[in-house]
Amino acid sequence: MKNRVLKTIVSWILFFALLVTSTAAVDRLLRDKENCSKYDRFYSEKEDFDVLFFGSSRVIDGIVPLQLWEEYGIRSYNMAQHNENVIVSYWQLRNALRYNTPKVVFFDISLFGSNVVTPESDKGTQAYLHKSLDHMPMSIIKFLAVNELTDGYELNEYLFPLSIYHNRWSMLGENDIYVTSNVFMGGEDRICHEGQVYFEWGGTQTLSAEAFDPDKLHMSDVIELCREHDVDIVFTCMPAAGMRYQSYFYPAVNTFESYFEEKGVPFLNYCRDDTFLNNRTDYADSSHLNPAGSRKLTLEVGEYLVANYSFDAVNEETRKEWDEAYETYLLTRTAELLGCIGNSDVEGFLSLVSGTKEYSLKVVVPSGDYKIDKKIKNFLFDMGYFPEDFQIDPSSSGVLLRLVDLRSCSVVAELQCP
Repeated sequence: MKNRVLKTIVSWILFFALLVTSTAAVDRLLRDKENCSKYDRFYSEKEDFDVLFFGSSRVIDGIVPLQLWEEYGIRSYNMAQHNENVIVSYWQLRNALRYNTPKVVFFDISLFGSNVVTPESDKGTQAYLHKSLDHMPMSIIKFLAVNELTDGYELNEYLFPLSIYHNRWSMLGENDIYVTSNVFMGGEDRICHEGQVYFEWGGTQTLSAEAFDPDKLHMSDVIELCREHDVDIVFTCMPAAGMRYQSYFYPAVNTFESYFEEKGVPFLNYCRDDTFLNNRTDYADSSHLNPAGSRKLTLEVGEYLVANYSFDAVNEETRKEWDEAYETYLLTRTAELLGCIGNSDVEGFLSLVSGTKEYSLKVVVPSGDYKIDKKIKNFLFDMGYFPEDFQIDPSSSGVLLRLVDLRSCSVVAELQCP
């Protein structure tokens, strides 16, 4: 009798173990692979990162972790997600610190809305929240996050995303089976260009505690959480040229600044203090940097980090892994360059070349009169290419941009300017 009961118990345990394992496998197969790709490298990292970045798409497009590695030897990961407000970033941070303890956390506050997602929310808002939450392993932290961010309305959908992805069977492809890690260490390139009019920062106005309380956005919780884990916290406001004068934006950011000063934690307002950027060339749109701008911002962040923190040297194996990751990143950037050439996207091409150590340009012009589009001229001037540096080629039918690989010292491609 005892043996029969024991066998029954073991059978049920094995059944439930198999059910959980198979459900998890199906869940991973059917879920959004862009999300898996973004965070896989973070979860698989064996050593603690030096720096983790949290925030919205302004951080995704603004910080290039592998540039920080190449320039400063700093190992970082871009944990930011599209449309992610500060409350969601707080929960991202709580989850991340379960798996990795960096030296420094950069936490962006430029998207400070706190809207709860409900069944009435538009599909885009719901989809963005999935991007922030689906990668989190099941835990009490994930439960608490979903409960707060949905006000308890959609626990099942966000705790068990298989409930909404189950109908993706007909859409499965090779990328769903062979998932590749994000070669940008969580970041992205926004390859487009939209020159911005320069506006002064709106003023010094702040908001009352009744109108705007950073503690209700988990700011004190972020500070305390980092202290508990012996992590240095740096708050930021990412560049967003179109937000500088907005009446609802700058008073709130000023209020954040006063709050952080009282708390004794650093705050870097890159939206106000952005003299290192060129509004005419470095923005993809009014709120996001293109590759030219992200390269400059990443250098600014790198200089701040090395001036204020010291980071441990890495062993040879780790150095080799990150050097290889950087080479893979360069290959992807090269593919993006070739894509711009194929699409005759001169501005996207220039935004990718600007500031790189691997490439330079030769600007070839015909003899006599010629014209260069004003936007392209702005790019060339920002990159340090002026008319006296242009090469004259009588046989040229127009203005040519020749891409020079500095490692091989050879011209690898050329693009005709409109």
